[in-house]
Amino acid sequence: DLVLAESTSSFDMQIQRLRTLVGKKYYSIYAAKRLAQIFFDHGRYTESEEYANKAFNENDTDISLMVMLIRIYAKTAAWNKMIFVISKFQRADMKLLENYSQEISGYYYLAAKDAISAGNDNEAVKFLESSLELKPDYLDSLNLYTELNVNINNSASLLKILKSAFVSNPCFEIAQMYIKCSKSSVNAIY
Repeated sequence: DLVLAESTSSFDMQIQRLRTLVGKKYYSIYAAKRLAQIFFDHGRYTESEEYANKAFNENDTDISLMVMLIRIYAKTAAWNKMIFVISKFQRADMKLLENYSQEISGYYYLAAKDAISAGNDNEAVKFLESSLELKPDYLDSLNLYTELNVNINNSASLLKILKSAFVSNPCFEIAQMYIKCSKSSVNAIY
């Protein structure tokens, strides 16, 4: 079944063979992961989540499964589930998480935009802070975080975040944001 599943070009046959393997003791995790990836690649996120969770329940330390679940939850806007998996990922391997910091920061940014659309600015700020904690110089998150904090006159917290971002990645865009939010003169900031 494994050889036939991986060698067939028919989507339906591949799915059928892999589903057979999900019930077999030594192949269940592999088959569930593979099914999750195939369904994800075809935009069938509900089925992808089902199989990824099945594999994750059997092996909750598999980093590739965590990444897959994070991607699934980002696609389906299941932000609380995504946060749970990210926190598990952080506990498992913080160094490896740094490799995915750009991608995950982007997902937090999307979550913040959804929160703003729902009228929940406080939740949006939390998502943006999580994004910037992973990647301090993520410009989309910095721009949105700056806008939200300027609206609520929270310049002290904002300037601290912008300083951290500039230290992480000295660039003109971040310097402009800092200048725009600071009450100091440009020369003093320089």
